Amino acid sequence: MERKLPSKGDQGKRTSRPDASRFSNRPQGTPSAPTAGPKPGNSSGAASRPPPRDGCYFCKEPHVVRLCPTATEEQKMLCYQRMKDTKVAKVKAVRASRLPVNRQVVINGLVELLYRPDSGSDVNVIPASALRDLEACGAPVAVTNMLMPVYLERVGGDLLGCRTSCDVDVMMGTAAGPVNVVNVRCIIVDDDEEEFLLGNPTLVALGIDVGRQMEQLAMSSSGVYSEENDGLPDDPETGQDDEAEVQELLDQLESPRVSSPIDCS
Repeated sequence: MERKLPSKGDQGKRTSRPDASRFSNRPQGTPSAPTAGPKPGNSSGAASRPPPRDGCYFCKEPHVVRLCPTATEEQKMLCYQRMKDTKVAKVKAVRASRLPVNRQVVINGLVELLYRPDSGSDVNVIPASALRDLEACGAPVAVTNMLMPVYLERVGGDLLGCRTSCDVDVMMGTAAGPVNVVNVRCIIVDDDEEEFLLGNPTLVALGIDVGRQMEQLAMSSSGVYSEENDGLPDDPETGQDDEAEVQELLDQLESPRVSSPIDCS
């Protein structure tokens, strides 16, 4: 087969390539792939994002905290930490909407934490972290400054002085079900405590007198707590008392009533 060589007129000319779009496998009318937008870290993306509903956490203006022109970096970090604490408190509040399980309390129907009954304590103790969670949930508690501090003995014998108190409603989870106690006076301890301490006065008000129960147990085991010392009246006597009549009949049998011998023949 003879191969045709290009002519001199065709040499040096650039041949045009066919349009690739005409031979594309994509059907007509199909939208093209979207172009990549700004990355989340870019300022243009943050500016296009709608501001928070309540405004800036620091100045309440319609922008996010990161773009706040009046807050310093330290103030922004503090705002981030407070927003994180608020989110954690709301999670606790959602979890506390259920009934508490055994050895758990719900404070004011919002914050859930463990509790420990202590018959040796004269006061109820609530951690300050629980009050901060209540404030983050939008239900702050009124705090009262006491005239005289209350000293709590910690593990190791150290004394911790507390000068504030509050009144809260407590729903305790027990094995028999929830128990509600209103207006419980509590001492606020600003420490690393994570438990609600239930003192002896509240236990006695609920009918749980551990000291009295131990006293009765000791009296029973030592023999002092017997029928003679049970504090109950004696059993009433029932029936007719015929002891005198019986004794009279016995006396008659013993006395010689017959004056003449009996003829047995």
